[in-house]
Amino acid sequence: MKRIRMTLSLLVAAALLLPLLNSCEKINKTFAEGDYVAFLDTMAYYPVEIDEKGFPIEIAASSTRDYDRTYGVEIVSSRSTAIEGVNFTLSSDNIVIPAGQRTGKIEVLGKYDSMESSDSIGVELRLIVPREAEWDLYDGFLNTKVIFTKQCPQNVDNFLEDGGNFIFYAQFPFSDYQVQRTLVKATKIDDERLQFSPLFDDTMPITIQFIQGEPLNPVLKVSEQEAFITSDYGIVLCETAEGYPNYFYSCDRVLSFYLLFSSDRVGTFGTYYYALQWISAREAEYYKNFGFPDY
Repeated sequence: MKRIRMTLSLLVAAALLLPLLNSCEKINKTFAEGDYVAFLDTMAYYPVEIDEKGFPIEIAASSTRDYDRTYGVEIVSSRSTAIEGVNFTLSSDNIVIPAGQRTGKIEVLGKYDSMESSDSIGVELRLIVPREAEWDLYDGFLNTKVIFTKQCPQNVDNFLEDGGNFIFYAQFPFSDYQVQRTLVKATKIDDERLQFSPLFDDTMPITIQFIQGEPLNPVLKVSEQEAFITSDYGIVLCETAEGYPNYFYSCDRVLSFYLLFSSDRVGTFGTYYYALQWISAREAEYYKNFGFPDY
């Protein structure tokens, strides 16, 4: 799983796990004589998936010892919004650094069914160590916070439930001022691609690729393809605009993306935002018969 680490964690990892080369004699002496311990991260983002894999929380020491070292871990309730036993469990309330090693870990196990897609909850942990094991230079690394984010299955079949009906939100090329809504349907091409029609033209379905494998970075891609035809531009091509946020959200079944448009006649001429929102077959039938409600 991908972990987003605070920039400072790189500093503490280097300080705890690597020799302090080219440092002044005083710092070298202090580091060598001490047995300092700290978390490797001050914050981490944990994508809780349906298979509920454990998420490692690691500590590191400044030196090795020929015996096991055990440190306590406590939950800082006043700074936590996740509830132990409801939203998560800890594999242990102790972390052991085995003899001859510098690192140890426990695991946090998030509970998938206890979370909503919109939740942003977390738990703060404090490492309990003797005072002599605290290194003032890295004050604050005795605490770490884990933020839980629910990650629904990324497979494209999740977006095809109940008929694969969507609302397409678009301004260009339909209106200069107001976002238009239309009903579209998705069909499966393969395990990574869906085809949506009609978006811009009934005869030109748009294929969207779901880049899978990174729970915290669910990117989508529209390769260059024909979108529609006009008398001014001729055949208009579209593709996802680089440098813009182009994502899919599996729990809410939403696609959010920017398209870059071009044609042989005029070249590249604009970038516009679009969204696709999954709806049930019953909702699709209602909107088809009665239209969309006012904004």
